Amino acid sequence: SEVIKLDELIINHGFKIDLGPMKDWGLEIEEGRIKADRHMRTNLSGVFVAGDAAHYESKLRLIAGGFTEGPTAVNSAKAYLDPQAEQMAMYSTHHKKLVTQ
Repeated sequence: SEVIKLDELIINHGFKIDLGPMKDWGLEIEEGRIKADRHMRTNLSGVFVAGDAAHYESKLRLIAGGFTEGPTAVNSAKAYLDPQAEQMAMYSTHHKKLVTQ
């Protein structure tokens, strides 16, 4: 064995997700979370999920995942509302309306 000197050790034993009234919406729940596909769509049309409340195959329960799930859910919601919408997220440095010349 090896001894490692540390200033601090932080252990997260997890937390309890409370879906509240959403449990009664008819959403498909798996492992206490809302089941989603790779587009963050749920089993209810027009309802999307991201972050700790989302569950899908091979999900890594890391905060970094939320940084991709959120924009994916937003882009999917936009496509749901406007099927002709562009499917790709835009970088602010490349978006015509956000770049001054």
